[in-house]
Amino acid sequence: REQGPDELSEPTGRFADLLKAAMQMRLPVVLGSLAMFALSLFLYLGIGTELFPDVDAGVFEVRVKTTHGTRIEETEKLVMKLEDLIKEIIPEKEIEALMANIGLPTGKGAGFSTMLSPNSGPDTAFLVVTLHLEGRKTSTREYVKILRKAFAEKFPQEQFLFVSGGIINAALNEGAATPINVQVSAGTTAATRKAAERVVERVRKIDNTADVQIAQALDYPQFDVRVDRTRAAYFGLSQKTIAENISTALTSSIGHAENIWVDPKTGVDFYMGVQYKDNEVRSLDELRNLPLPMETEGGPTTIPLSEVADIVRVNIPGEIAHYNLSRVNDVYVNVVGHDLGSVARDVEKAVAEMEFAPGVATTLRGPVAKMKTDARSLGWGLLTAVILVYLIMMAQFRSMVDPLIIILAVPLGLTGVLGILWLTDTTINIQSMMGTLMMIGVVVNNSILLVDFANHLRERGIDSAKAAWMAFVLVASMLPLSMNLAPGSEAMIPLARALIGGMLVSTFLTLFLVPCVYAIVKPNPQPAAA
Repeated sequence: REQGPDELSEPTGRFADLLKAAMQMRLPVVLGSLAMFALSLFLYLGIGTELFPDVDAGVFEVRVKTTHGTRIEETEKLVMKLEDLIKEIIPEKEIEALMANIGLPTGKGAGFSTMLSPNSGPDTAFLVVTLHLEGRKTSTREYVKILRKAFAEKFPQEQFLFVSGGIINAALNEGAATPINVQVSAGTTAATRKAAERVVERVRKIDNTADVQIAQALDYPQFDVRVDRTRAAYFGLSQKTIAENISTALTSSIGHAENIWVDPKTGVDFYMGVQYKDNEVRSLDELRNLPLPMETEGGPTTIPLSEVADIVRVNIPGEIAHYNLSRVNDVYVNVVGHDLGSVARDVEKAVAEMEFAPGVATTLRGPVAKMKTDARSLGWGLLTAVILVYLIMMAQFRSMVDPLIIILAVPLGLTGVLGILWLTDTTINIQSMMGTLMMIGVVVNNSILLVDFANHLRERGIDSAKAAWMAFVLVASMLPLSMNLAPGSEAMIPLARALIGGMLVSTFLTLFLVPCVYAIVKPNPQPAAA
């Protein structure tokens, strides 16, 4: 007989055969799907985590620390050798720009510039290497790996810190130089330094760590002028007078004796000061022979500084950092050859096992701390999204059972996400979690179609095959983004792979699981109204 307009033909083809077989084994199909989801959760343990995927932005920075107290001229010679080595390793045709910044700015307005510079003195420098994005076969990460090894071999006395990732990572890391920062705090500078040095020694032994060093300069050389006040008073000199004379000799008198002259013609005011013609000290003898004025019965005369003071060389912290009023030292740790989450756990475990003196505290800060916070936020976001979708569907379907059947598509999608991330060695990060959120929305929509059609006995309208077709179109559109086809495209790879894996597994299994669960929950169809 002819088929009526409200009648449905039996499904045919291989899918129909598979669906009939699944419907005959409803309970095993449901339990098998749940078991697959449960087993996929173990894959999470083998998937790495990070804040944001490592992007080949074509830019990296090398921060250099040489022997404390090195003159800026010697630091410049070292930087020139580093530039030559960089050009030996990286072909010049691939280098777009190579910039070096040595020491700290001086003079008027230097304070703000000093705050923005990673340099701490004339013995520090940083180089910024910008590579061409096109026509380059070697990635930025690979060049950094080669340079790190070459620098360590040819310049073993210097410390190097490589900073890469481009402007995206710099923004997400809030300017932090390395992904892991172990912050050490204590009551005194000496105690803080001692604990930080122990942390450096321990963390360097952990696999996949690199550039482990204390961020602050700790041994900057200084000359202390220790005045014998009793002897100085005998010559009629005060501590203030001696300090002002030394300041004038090495800088000028403006700092302690302001004298402003106003031009009567223009009205412009000028600071007037006295200084030596050449205020550079070439030897300690010059400083010891610095003349100090004194009054005698025979008139004014001078005596050398060495008559009333000793000059002693000491080492002081070149930088003093604070966090919530506590003095701290930051231990920078770079990660190589592994995901950030695993290395951070190893570092945190190693530091937690160390025993410190009373009053010493260690805290993991930097991007790794932000990663943990963001991961928790996105995790709660995923859970909230699922709950909200369920509540909305409960109102639409006027049922608590149908939305539960629909939500079954979510764990199936998560199975696909974890599976593809594990197979492709892709980390869980902000991008892959965003892809998971997108996947949840699409697979729930497909599941809604199946349940809605079942509730209406597949009345005429959109065929259920369209849901699968939409999924496969989305997967096809994501395929180019899931591959590293050009430098800088790494940011979208985790998102695309998570979406593809979730869509493929969820779309395929939902076509079997949802009908089986629906048949178990609602075995007998309701008779149509007369």
